[in-house]
Amino acid sequence: MMRFQKLVLFCCFFGCWQCSPPGDQSPVQIPELTYFFDRPADYWEEGFPIGNGRIGMMILGDPARQRIPLNEDSFWAGEPRTWDNPDAPAWIDTIVHSLERQDLIRANDLVRHMQGTFTQSYAPLGDLWINFSDTTPVTGYRRTLDLRSGVVTVSFLRNGHRWIQRSAVSFPHQVGLLSFETDDPDGIKMEVSLTSQTPHQWRLEDGNTLIMR
Repeated sequence: MMRFQKLVLFCCFFGCWQCSPPGDQSPVQIPELTYFFDRPADYWEEGFPIGNGRIGMMILGDPARQRIPLNEDSFWAGEPRTWDNPDAPAWIDTIVHSLERQDLIRANDLVRHMQGTFTQSYAPLGDLWINFSDTTPVTGYRRTLDLRSGVVTVSFLRNGHRWIQRSAVSFPHQVGLLSFETDDPDGIKMEVSLTSQTPHQWRLEDGNTLIMR
């Protein structure tokens, strides 16, 4: 029986539920819904996105140096402002007249005068970096997304020992989870850091909490 050493960076609980038709108490049999790759993502679009509507992470799954892009729904470029165009009502009659004349091209051009300023861009919050001390080539690599639970699992063999990484984002607890397991008696050694494309500062708190502002 394997004795696993386990490292948990963030803790949360997650699950899924099943629905039954009214009056039917038997569980609904849901087929397995998974996507998987036999290699890490070569670029961002090949990663597995997970989130809860507010927090998002992209799991790329590099077994040596892992980059995990992070998102949060309130993080936008720019600043709070009023998006209304006070001149918009003045264009209504002219646009309606163009529509009545079936001049759709002119109406389309004029309606742009009613638009407000362009909205700001949804900005990436930052990147979580995990550098593993052991970068020995791996075998038996598998990266899987379970669509029912929202859990991404990365597993492989390194030096004959099984490594398993699980990632998820909890809605009730509003946190992201990364857990690592191995049966290697030496455990898992890693360095964790945060970077961002926007101006930021970070600090270590209580010896085990990395805060970026």
